[in-house]
Amino acid sequence: MPTSPPQPLDKRRVLIVDDEEVLRMLARDMLHEFGYAPTLAASGEEALAVLAEQPGVFDVVVIDLRLPGLTGAEVVQRIASLDPTVAIVAMSGLDAHSLEQALDGAVVSAMLTKPFHMNGLIDAIERSMPLPQVPPQPPNPRRSAAETWR
Repeated sequence: MPTSPPQPLDKRRVLIVDDEEVLRMLARDMLHEFGYAPTLAASGEEALAVLAEQPGVFDVVVIDLRLPGLTGAEVVQRIASLDPTVAIVAMSGLDAHSLEQALDGAVVSAMLTKPFHMNGLIDAIERSMPLPQVPPQPPNPRRSAAETWR
């Protein structure tokens, strides 16, 4: 359970998609506190427009599966076709089994059942993000093998 803000190399971009304004605002505030750069969308259509306007910008999309208009599964599938590199965290008031059925085969990185603690949201985002790629360092030719293994 995270207790302090992570120390990112760059601010990680998260798109929060939920028709409940209170949840969007709480998520935005919490994500800011933990060092993320959140963007908010109130519908699947709005989320798809944001992603189309800003391709490759977002690291994670957190989406409620019960949205007005397009179903969450439809939006998840369209997100995957717009940007296959973005991680998707699905959330819903459904139980885990019903949540899987609601996804209708759409692939997500993590699932959250509402209600959840904000630390659960942070944890799901962290688990779904790829680890930062650190380039390998060449060995130091001045160090002996014995010094390397100490």
